[in-house]
Amino acid sequence: TGDVVAWTIFLAVVMPMYGPAAFAACNYMLQYMKLSFMPAFGLSTAVTALVARYVGAGQPDVSEHRAHLGFKIAMTYMLTCGVFYLVLRNDLMQLFSDDPAVVELGGGLLIVCAIFQLFDAMFIIYIGALR
Repeated sequence: TGDVVAWTIFLAVVMPMYGPAAFAACNYMLQYMKLSFMPAFGLSTAVTALVARYVGAGQPDVSEHRAHLGFKIAMTYMLTCGVFYLVLRNDLMQLFSDDPAVVELGGGLLIVCAIFQLFDAMFIIYIGALR
């Protein structure tokens, strides 16, 4: 819930202060972030079930292995997305807007998004494992 509150404040308070181009760029960046983190949430649900299954069966070593395996899968997918975000940032932004200011700002935000992918994968999967 902390990340949801932080993103809400960022989108509702911080981004509008920088004008419509920044607000648009941020919204477009969020669409790409959803593309990378939503599958990880599905994988996190699977990890939750697997870890619970093996803990319940008295096999904590297997449950730990499943959690790490889930992280490796999510990390591979999300880092691949991050590479695309980094390399194709301006092209990806141009799919949403022809405004040079939006493309430039959005490209910068996609760089941050690319860096964030590893940590987001780690958070999403291991929070599921701890449930």
